[in-house]
Amino acid sequence: MFKQMIELWQGKETPIDEIANDFKEMLQIGQVMYDQVTTAVLTGERASDLKKELYKKDAIINLQEQTIRRKIVSQLLAAEGEGPISSCLILMSISKDAERLGDYAKNILEVFEVTPQLSKQEPYYQRLEILKKMISDLYQGVLEAYESSDPEKARKLVEMSFEGKRICDENLKDLLIAEPGKDHVAYAVLSRFFKRSLAHLANIATSIFMPVTKIDFFDEIRD
Repeated sequence: MFKQMIELWQGKETPIDEIANDFKEMLQIGQVMYDQVTTAVLTGERASDLKKELYKKDAIINLQEQTIRRKIVSQLLAAEGEGPISSCLILMSISKDAERLGDYAKNILEVFEVTPQLSKQEPYYQRLEILKKMISDLYQGVLEAYESSDPEKARKLVEMSFEGKRICDENLKDLLIAEPGKDHVAYAVLSRFFKRSLAHLANIATSIFMPVTKIDFFDEIRD
């Protein structure tokens, strides 16, 4: 879908370009938030004023989403043809995913505030380290696929998200059947927040190669 949009407006400056850049900024800020807070929770090293900085960035993301909504409404009122309408619907959907990613970064911070020194129990800690890097790579990959409108790259990113979800589920399953131990609740909650972050990034990736009606239903690409 995004490939068609890019081709449609290639060489032209449109209001959609401006909205698309607003969304890109949301995603970039979300990646910075994610990297900052997951580094803190896995190393126990807290940057000064981390909470203040994260909440400031999240406020920017929220304002950006409101700005996107306002611009989309204006664009829809003036829209002519299917192209602008489809792109507006896509951007409205994925901007919500970007906003939720910022919220999950704050949720991870809440875990860190309660458990600032996470015990490095295997295999739980090792899986979180794998997930931390995987999600950071997904952020960067989604940004690149979004900019280039590369459907093949986007499909590979969705497949990567499936692998990340499998790791999250493995952690949760093992924790459920294990004897209660130190930081097990923190490990379970973090695994859940990581899984939701993976899902929202995958949702954004689906917008690059799936029609508007199937965005978010990325599990169906396996059928």
